[in-house]
Amino acid sequence: MVVSPGTNRAWDCLNIPRQKDTCATQNAGNFEVGAVARRDSWFSDSVPTAGHSWCLFTGHRSKLTEGTGTDLSPHVPGTTQTYTPLGTNTLEGQLWSETLKSFLNPCNPKKLGLNVPSKSVHSLRPSDIKLVAAIGNVDIGNLDTPADPEVASLENPESYLSWDTEPTKRTENWWQTCMGMVTVLSDIIKHFNPAVLRPVCAPGKGSAEDLWIQAEELVRSLKENRQLDFQHDWKLINVFFSNASRCYLCPSIQQERDVKNDMERLARTLEYLQQEVPKAFVNLVDLSEVAAVSHWHQGTGLSGPPPEPCGCPEKSPKLTKVIMQWSYQVSHLCASRLMEWMLYLSLQAKQLGTATDLREQMCAHGRAIQSTETWESLLASSRFSDQESFAVVFQPFFYEMLPPSVSGLRQALREGPLPQDPTVLALSLWNSMLPHHPLNLVFSVSPRAIKRKGLGSAFDILNPPIAPFQRQSAVYLCMNRQRCLWPECPAGWVWDPMEMEPAGHKPFHTAESKPMKCPSRESPYLFTYKNSNYQSRLLQPHGQFEEREGTEIRCPDKDPSNTIPTSVHRLKPADIKVIGAVGDSLTAGNGAGARPGALLQVLTQYRGLSWSVGGDQNISTVTTLANILREFNPSLKGFSVGTGKETSSGAFLNQAVAGAKSEDLAVQARRLVDLMKNDTSINFQEDWKIITMFIGGNDLCDSCNDLDHHSPQNFTENIKKALDILHAEVPRAYVNMVKVLEIVNLRELYLENKVSCPRLILRSLCSCVLKFDDNSTELASLVEINKKYQEGTEELIESGRYDTRDDFTVVVQPFFEKVDMPKTSEGLPDSSFFAPDCFHFSSKAHARAASALWNNMLQPVGQKTTRHNFEDKVNVMCPNQNWPFLSTYKNNMQGLGTWLPCSDRRPSASPPASVHALRPADIQVVAALGDSLTAGNGIGSKPDDLSDVTTQYRGLSYSSGGDGSLENVTTLPNILREFNRNLIGYAVGTGDVDSDNAFFNQAVPGAKAEELVRQVQSLVQRMKDDHRVNFSEDWKVITVMIGVHDLCDHCTDSNLYSAANFFDHLRNALDLLHREVPRALVNLVDFMDPIVMRQVFLGNPDRCPVKQASLLCNCVLSPRDNSQELDRLETFTGAYKDSIRELVESGRYDTREDFTVVLQPFFLNIRLPTLQDGRPDTSFFAPDCIHPNQKFHSQLSRALWTNMLEPLGRKTDTLDLTADAPLACPTQEEPFLRTPKNSNYTYPIKPAAENWGSDFLCTEWTRSPSVPTTVHELRPADIKVVAALGDSLTTAVGARSSNSSQPHTNWRGLSWSIGGDGVLETHTTLPNILKKFNPSILGFSTGVWAETAGLNVAVEGARAQDMPDQARDLIERMKNSPEIDLEKDWKLITLFIGGSDLCHFCENPEDHSAEKYFLHIQEALDILYKELPRAFVNVVEVMELAGLYQGQGGKCAIPLAVQSNCSCLQHFQNSLAMQELKEVNWKLQRGISRFSYLSQYMQREDFAVVVQPFFRNTLVPLNERGGMDLTFFSEDCVHFSERGHAEMAIALWNNMLEPVGHKTTSNNFTHSRAKLKCPSSDSPFFYTLRNSGLLPEQSKEASHVLYWAVPTAAIGGLFMGVLAVTMWRAIRGCQKEDPPAGRTATNF
Repeated sequence: MVVSPGTNRAWDCLNIPRQKDTCATQNAGNFEVGAVARRDSWFSDSVPTAGHSWCLFTGHRSKLTEGTGTDLSPHVPGTTQTYTPLGTNTLEGQLWSETLKSFLNPCNPKKLGLNVPSKSVHSLRPSDIKLVAAIGNVDIGNLDTPADPEVASLENPESYLSWDTEPTKRTENWWQTCMGMVTVLSDIIKHFNPAVLRPVCAPGKGSAEDLWIQAEELVRSLKENRQLDFQHDWKLINVFFSNASRCYLCPSIQQERDVKNDMERLARTLEYLQQEVPKAFVNLVDLSEVAAVSHWHQGTGLSGPPPEPCGCPEKSPKLTKVIMQWSYQVSHLCASRLMEWMLYLSLQAKQLGTATDLREQMCAHGRAIQSTETWESLLASSRFSDQESFAVVFQPFFYEMLPPSVSGLRQALREGPLPQDPTVLALSLWNSMLPHHPLNLVFSVSPRAIKRKGLGSAFDILNPPIAPFQRQSAVYLCMNRQRCLWPECPAGWVWDPMEMEPAGHKPFHTAESKPMKCPSRESPYLFTYKNSNYQSRLLQPHGQFEEREGTEIRCPDKDPSNTIPTSVHRLKPADIKVIGAVGDSLTAGNGAGARPGALLQVLTQYRGLSWSVGGDQNISTVTTLANILREFNPSLKGFSVGTGKETSSGAFLNQAVAGAKSEDLAVQARRLVDLMKNDTSINFQEDWKIITMFIGGNDLCDSCNDLDHHSPQNFTENIKKALDILHAEVPRAYVNMVKVLEIVNLRELYLENKVSCPRLILRSLCSCVLKFDDNSTELASLVEINKKYQEGTEELIESGRYDTRDDFTVVVQPFFEKVDMPKTSEGLPDSSFFAPDCFHFSSKAHARAASALWNNMLQPVGQKTTRHNFEDKVNVMCPNQNWPFLSTYKNNMQGLGTWLPCSDRRPSASPPASVHALRPADIQVVAALGDSLTAGNGIGSKPDDLSDVTTQYRGLSYSSGGDGSLENVTTLPNILREFNRNLIGYAVGTGDVDSDNAFFNQAVPGAKAEELVRQVQSLVQRMKDDHRVNFSEDWKVITVMIGVHDLCDHCTDSNLYSAANFFDHLRNALDLLHREVPRALVNLVDFMDPIVMRQVFLGNPDRCPVKQASLLCNCVLSPRDNSQELDRLETFTGAYKDSIRELVESGRYDTREDFTVVLQPFFLNIRLPTLQDGRPDTSFFAPDCIHPNQKFHSQLSRALWTNMLEPLGRKTDTLDLTADAPLACPTQEEPFLRTPKNSNYTYPIKPAAENWGSDFLCTEWTRSPSVPTTVHELRPADIKVVAALGDSLTTAVGARSSNSSQPHTNWRGLSWSIGGDGVLETHTTLPNILKKFNPSILGFSTGVWAETAGLNVAVEGARAQDMPDQARDLIERMKNSPEIDLEKDWKLITLFIGGSDLCHFCENPEDHSAEKYFLHIQEALDILYKELPRAFVNVVEVMELAGLYQGQGGKCAIPLAVQSNCSCLQHFQNSLAMQELKEVNWKLQRGISRFSYLSQYMQREDFAVVVQPFFRNTLVPLNERGGMDLTFFSEDCVHFSERGHAEMAIALWNNMLEPVGHKTTSNNFTHSRAKLKCPSSDSPFFYTLRNSGLLPEQSKEASHVLYWAVPTAAIGGLFMGVLAVTMWRAIRGCQKEDPPAGRTATNF
């Protein structure tokens, strides 16, 4: 076997006698003299070097291997090597053994006492070791070079080391180094145990994948070794690995991920060995630092070829690469020798470049020292340290590799690179295996010495002096200015700058050196973490370097509630039993306990110091939220202690993850919930929990790299996902949602050159904050995103989304909203608040954040601190003794007062001349007009005192009350009084409108719109007469709300209370104000929707006076649900609100600079609170369940005030009664009450509809898998043919306007049931809807010509008696069509007839009787049933004709009343005749409804008749003024326009998708493009009697029920008809213009 070229240093370390210049030839045949090479000593100059030589031996085949039948030595040119396979002893007769024979081993095994075999790995002696083995890569010179792909397995060593194969130099190096190391280790152990077996070496690439393969092979070989008792013999296994890959400098996430993956695979290898190998001591040997030295050799030109190129981008800053290197290198390195190394590389090689390069590389190796502790901590705390028969010890390389003195480096640098001597490596590893002892080498280099030695150019930057100091087993380098490692250096250490030798020590002579350590009687065991008490050292305090920020809490009340609270709004601090947190590295505590300058310690997560959840020590030394709460409840659970990741046991419920962004919160929340559920010490259902969520810094730091991904919308959505998990799963929880901090102030620290910070690191951590110029658009964008993050968070929480349960709430804590950089006494940024990276918080900042969070939790919502001063000392508030609960949005309403957070309450510098420059403090007069709501009826009534509702509590009225102050009564005047204490006009106390204390509240209970003018007159007179009011000069706010009482009586006289009249009355009142009152802003408030009042009143029959409904508000409270009257109420309500909006948006009140009317729409939508049983919450209402109480009025006041400050176009139009949003404040940028002008708002122009098409939103539109054979499973897409029968409504007479010569054009292509012009998006017809399901549909009409009528066989003027003929015509057309397969194609036929029959009923009642009407239709259906297979027939009920009567007047070209072809309507003045016509109308409808139930049409599976009743209750469409909307009608006011046809098509389609018995019986004439219903996966078919669940035997019963339903519903139709006539007479109608001279008869 050939010895790898050694060094004199190696032999000297073994105290080997000097050899002659030429090694003697051994003629015995075992060895021959090889080459002789000289090298000067690597030691100090005092070591003699003359004649010092080293020998390279070449040997022939060893006699030991002769006769084995195995030729294992690879051929190397000029040499012969012998490889020993596993199980072959190579110790005797080998060079290593011969060499060590001459070595005087300093250890005396006899001094160790009795040698009792060890049963535990933690009491393992060297004498217990039976075998030494190794896996991994020990080719130190090529650690960064990929392995030879031809390397063979252990099963076939000949394939990669054979006589016939020339091995690569890399393979040779691997083998020589590995075998050298394990052989030396075996020989050392043999000194203690002569029975040690042959060593085993299985070198490889060193990669994690290769290690796994080697481990498997090793285990198999050990099991097969007959000399080894596998179960009982102790084994020493060395696992070599390296983190220093080719790209070890890459500052990339991918590189970090790759290293992490390698480490995980390495851990799996160790786990495998633990499972498979009993009684094993494993050295985990890290050669990363050796590789790093190799890299630096290459950088200086001192070694062989450089490694393969890395993919790192060249533009990456060098310091950033160095930091990455620090993260991956984990080895002990003597800092003083590192200095020597760098000094002389700079002096001699002149290759390192600038002094900055030198500093960076020195710092890089310095971090490796601290990184070692991370590795050791990991293994010490892992399961590998707890076993009795298996242990893993981390062994970093290495102290002895660097030269022990400075002078010896001169020769080394002149000669070449450091030799990688296996003997040195083995001895270093052996020494590491023994209990550690501190080194005694500590150095100091002064600037004077550097200058005198000519080193100034390299070390000018290192000022003040460099001073290393000793800690545990390593020597740490201090650079006070640069803070590379530690700034605190012990005094008394001096190094002679002339000689540069250790003080008090002689030069390091070979003769006196003892590089090999020996076990002692006191420490005879191999080092493990357990027998060294390493874990207890880890838990020791960090000493003087950690700054603690404690405080004292002296609160008088630290007791919990008398009983465990059930409401989060009654939660005391002492009630909290569990604490948790989610977030990023600021919550994980990165660097919180780091020593100043210890940059690598920023990677440590000091969770026990975390501001929101840390629990180290107690409040006297560490201020955290958890420690504060522990003063109230010492049994608090969940807080984190010590250091570690979120998965460590000490983290507990601190599940924050370093580097996390908002998108990671949901995962953390999920993990936190699971931990709480699974922890047996936590009563998950009963224990109250406090959870703090803080995130956003990393999102902002990366926002400029992907604006879409880090948008405020995504940020808010991510927070919502996490909070939704907590809300859905965690009972009894109070969640702190801490706003993201104002991160831009970090620039102040970064840009201040007088403050020492690692700026390249800081910039890489948060580039989007630091890399842009101060005035750049990118920085401005970041500031805006930061603000929107904060606003979005607040909007999410204040939406009430998380206040739906009494045991859960989320509260925004805004103390980070505005953050000022803390300063020193010199005015510089105070870096003591930051970790060494100048980004994360130090323990000092964590303490301040904890106290700020606590104080926020006690401060009422709306009064919370948004700017915490970190320079202040830690100050912990005490809960208010009168209100000791944690603040929530709901418990902030106690007393119904409000806190106004506005700081700027000043008026304008001079009284404004324009209403558009009006500040709140400029208002001097407040007034109100309206009804009982404004008068204050029942506001202060007790819940059971119904009679007190008549009391007018004007002093509590939302818009004009002035009782008390804002602290206990929230009203608009009380808010305004916070700006102007001299405000006048508000009401106080109780009383009617004429009482003195009503002042300018002139509202009258029960008032309607027509009375508003009188109120205005009274108000104007009062203001003019009041001596306190300067009527011309004082600015006034007048609030007007009216309308509910009009709606309460609208059904008694719909003409009197029409929307048009309401519009006129309101306009007259506002016109009077506009004309009479100078300097006024009028709030016009939407009235409360009466449906809300109805829901509360009828939803609580046990609490509300339901028997008095007709007296209180008859037209709102009396109608039945789903009745026509209720539909009419909704129509009137909408028309009233539209009138208000139309009046304001007309601009008629914006003609003067000192007057405006602003619509405040907060009442447009109202969120009614409900109880747990689903009933409306009456706690917001007076005892009559109609008038709002004080609780409700407080919310009205807040909403009105907020609306007044919101710009037009962005005003809140929803009132959430349960929300507790704080009062808004005018801002410096927007200080005025908002008007159209100062909002830069233009009122919208109502656009005319371009067409009457519809949007197709259906997702289920596929046809049946196969053509259905039954009509009861017919999908829309199965229809192939459409057809229609009927009169002029089906031929679409007058659907579009035409010239007067042809007023009755048949627009068949637009017909509702059969037209096919255009597409659905522009023309809504039944065929166009079906085209979306089947584009190949046939039969529809197009255009106006008979030739393109298709299967539209309707005839203008047709009656029921014509239907049989039309049926025959239709069948003939189908049979003659070559495109239609009569037998197979599914057909949809619509029959609609009856209008002409009704028009001529009065001429000859017998001929037009209902009986004959039914017979004619039945005959037509019989023909279709007999002749047509596969048919679905719609029979549409005749409309209620009288309901369409339009009265006298209007713009109709052909008045209906004088039409000879509808003579029955000429008798409108004869009520008996009209009543008779209505009765016939009802009979026709009732008779038609039977056709769905006739059994004669149920005998076939492929045929069905279904009645579609949407015309049963005809509702006259109204316009915005409440009059008939003529846009639905043609020019003759009888037929439908294209818009009307579209509405009919929608109604028919929707009826077809509704079950029989549950079909809509009225039509909603309101335009919307999204009214079409869609088939669903559950209900994909057109409804028939059978698939509606009505079996044939049920049809008779159902038909009977429906017969009775028709007259009942028809009564409503009659009412609507009468109403339509009355309304039509009251407004400008159809016949204001004279009719044309020529009149043409019009038929249906």
